[in-house]
Amino acid sequence: PNLIIQNKALKLYNTIIEKNDPFNTRYFQTYLLLAENTVKKVVEGKINAISKKKHTIRLPPNYTLQNLTHVHLYSNDVRGRNNNGSITKLMIYAVIGFSIFIISLLNFILLYTAISKRRLREITIRKINGLSDYDLFKMLVIESLILCSIAGGLAFILLQLSIPIFNDYTKSNLYFEIQHNFAFLIYVLLLLIMIVIISGCYFYYYIKKQNIIQALNSNHPKKHQNSFLKNNTIVFQLSIVSFMIIFSLGYYKQLDYMMNTGNGFNSEDMLLLERRNWDATTFIQELNKETSIESIGIGHHLPHKGSSMVYSVNTLENPDKIVGMEYFVVDDNYIPTYEIKVLEGANFPKKLTARSSDDIILNETAVKLLGLKNPIGERIKTGTHKGIIIGVIEDFKFESFYKPLRPLFLRVSKPTDVFYKIQSKNGDINIKYKHGEKEKALQLINTYLEKLQKNKNVHLDPNHFDVLMNEIYGPDKILQKIILFFTFIAIFIASLGLIGMSLFKTQPKTKEIGIRKVNGATIKEILFMLNKNYIKWILFAYLSSIPLAYVALNKWLENFAYKTAISWWIFAIAGFMTFVITLLTVSWQSYIAATRNPVESLRDE
Repeated sequence: PNLIIQNKALKLYNTIIEKNDPFNTRYFQTYLLLAENTVKKVVEGKINAISKKKHTIRLPPNYTLQNLTHVHLYSNDVRGRNNNGSITKLMIYAVIGFSIFIISLLNFILLYTAISKRRLREITIRKINGLSDYDLFKMLVIESLILCSIAGGLAFILLQLSIPIFNDYTKSNLYFEIQHNFAFLIYVLLLLIMIVIISGCYFYYYIKKQNIIQALNSNHPKKHQNSFLKNNTIVFQLSIVSFMIIFSLGYYKQLDYMMNTGNGFNSEDMLLLERRNWDATTFIQELNKETSIESIGIGHHLPHKGSSMVYSVNTLENPDKIVGMEYFVVDDNYIPTYEIKVLEGANFPKKLTARSSDDIILNETAVKLLGLKNPIGERIKTGTHKGIIIGVIEDFKFESFYKPLRPLFLRVSKPTDVFYKIQSKNGDINIKYKHGEKEKALQLINTYLEKLQKNKNVHLDPNHFDVLMNEIYGPDKILQKIILFFTFIAIFIASLGLIGMSLFKTQPKTKEIGIRKVNGATIKEILFMLNKNYIKWILFAYLSSIPLAYVALNKWLENFAYKTAISWWIFAIAGFMTFVITLLTVSWQSYIAATRNPVESLRDE
């Protein structure tokens, strides 16, 4: 039975290809149920063989099969699919979440250990009075369990309150219901138990190694103790913060490059008018008379979300070298309207003649793939049509930056073309208005449309560029917001750890600070004494984060066919921010210690 279903699916595909109007392409998803032990490559070969027979003019697309369970997270690059997840972005979320978790766990241990130091005498006296090691371990685990339970309860409340805000901020549709997320609750409980065990064991080990006599004579351990918490923990936290700042800045630079620079065309001050079955000749003639309208061009709007208009192109001198090219049908004013640079030859002539209707303009990539050294005047074949190359335009990014730039040819339709009737009454009208006169241009366009009684056959989009940018790069903008948001959270949590670190450092030096002040030390000198080690830690943390951040940015930029350079200023700003955040945080506690009355500092506790 499965084999019959498979054959029917292939036959259905064949029938659709035959009956489908090539100029009114319908996008749909096709699902095949394959027979057991079927080789996927064999089925792909059969489908592509059918496709090749049916595409005599255009270059046949290459179809591939994908496992249904992989569609959501591994098909975000497939054109025509919406709301797909991305395994790359999911991994970014996982790395960010794990990093924040590690920072939080280390901070918990650090701050709780700082509190435990004050209880050394109490616990030591308990041990002298018969507190066993088991009872000590049980007491610490129970305390840790109580703290984690309270924190978990507060986190659950915050989760419920923050989900609507998060959904609005990121345009997501997350929800949390216990009956649908029972497995998630189990994972959270296991995580809390793991934290309780880890923290309890560390606190037990920390207290167990203290000398009873020293604990009774002093409120602080020996200088060599807690070196991990004093140094390595803070360095590790600052490394994560530096890494996230560097990645956030690099992400922002790439997103700015995609949305605002590097396109190769100018879509500023542009309006898009989509028409259906309407001859706009009179409309364009009238609109060109208005002073607020700078230029009008007919052709694909830019950026283009994708097209199936891929034709096989070859030169007449070398017919065996076939290149699949994207095909734009435009008018003579399309290139000037988008300010696309003409590198060789000329634009399409203003008046269409018998010869000029066969004129072809190629982009740089098309010229390179065809191997043309002197392309102007070269005769080429595009599908079943022949033409002459009259110009070469600079490569411009007519698709997403995720896709490599494809070869492209442009031509003007002539009355004998099958496209002529379609192009003359359908397609995009790109209207460029003078800067600052958008409202006036919109009013004029709507007035003419009402006058011609054609306003029902068109769709005027005053913000088409912004809308298209959001459609193409919307998920990237959301991810940037999320990364920025969690970077601030990581900075905040790391700052709490720095406060704990500052408590560790200043408390043992309380009397020393008092003696120095009595002997004439200034507040600046005391602040320098307390904070000089932080500079060393900041520098080490920053330098250790650079290689990992550089590798991570490079790996992420591999998703884009065109990417910005990783500039030095990204690392410079990240280092400066890490330095300022750290010193401002620790200086607050150091300043309190430095300005404390020396009489109170020297008083016997």
